[in-house]
Amino acid sequence: MSNKQKYGPVAETTVDGETIAKLLAEHGILIDMDDPIFRVLLANKVVLDTYFSRSEAAFIRSSGRLRKNATAAIMEAERVAVRNIQTAGSNIVHAATKDVVEAVRAGVKEELSHTSSSARLVQYLLIASLCINIVTLALVLF
Repeated sequence: MSNKQKYGPVAETTVDGETIAKLLAEHGILIDMDDPIFRVLLANKVVLDTYFSRSEAAFIRSSGRLRKNATAAIMEAERVAVRNIQTAGSNIVHAATKDVVEAVRAGVKEELSHTSSSARLVQYLLIASLCINIVTLALVLF
């Protein structure tokens, strides 16, 4: 089995004057084209290039999975928050409705004890009905 088959595609690397000039410019090292260390450096470059390309591919796959999981977690948190807000709003409206009904009942009882006029009773019943309708509207909106 050849190295190409065993390790996948390998970058083609050639020894040329430009590579030697770059090595001299960057590191201050002058190497002859036939120097064995030059071949070792080129082999090292091929191995590192292969490793980094595989690492980059793995990083991209992991980033995609992380992005997908983070999006799912955000959507779930948003759904739970909306449900909690709706439940809290419903509880507040329910408690307010109960308080209004009790206050109206207390007011009606007090007024009935002070006056026997049926016109007075009708006014308070209309007010109570209005309050109940307002609370019902608030419940429908939540």
